[in-house]
Amino acid sequence: MLGENEITDEEKGWALKLQLLAQKEGVVIENTFMLHAFALLGKGDAKKALHRAKHVSETMRQYGVCETSQAESTAWMQREEFAGFFLASGEDEGGLLMMCTNMKRFVPKELLKTEQDWRFLIRGLTDDMRSLTPTLRDVRQGCCMLSWFKGFGWKNFNEKRQRRLAAVYQDAYPIKMKRLIVVDPP
Repeated sequence: MLGENEITDEEKGWALKLQLLAQKEGVVIENTFMLHAFALLGKGDAKKALHRAKHVSETMRQYGVCETSQAESTAWMQREEFAGFFLASGEDEGGLLMMCTNMKRFVPKELLKTEQDWRFLIRGLTDDMRSLTPTLRDVRQGCCMLSWFKGFGWKNFNEKRQRRLAAVYQDAYPIKMKRLIVVDPP
């Protein structure tokens, strides 16, 4: 049985292929854990894994996420108009790490007025995704998101802003959404 951060010989081969391809393409992968996480989600397809790693790197650079501290992002997310959007995380009944969101609290035109707002939001979102994938076991297993939509309406949605936000989690950060639970859908 594998430990929480151990990989199989086959997965080591995937990681090596990804590492060599990343070096060839000039893509920097943050650390060994992230290399293994991307390789696991690519399931042996180094090009697919590299696409995700490249997308994360480009998004982080575009939004200046590395120049933003966790403390700054957390303070921004604790403002009254945003408080309660990301709720406490825990585990579901199957042991998946879980994040909860109150979608009514996400009002893009009020929250995302400046590029700095975007930087803080994306830093916070990537920090939350890191907290949902603390071990390779969690990367393999996936996570769960519970989203509460009571009171959600058109004021909570903006297609242009959603597309920008999707750059962080869609084919990018090495996270697998195993289950999405929607409560009180609109």
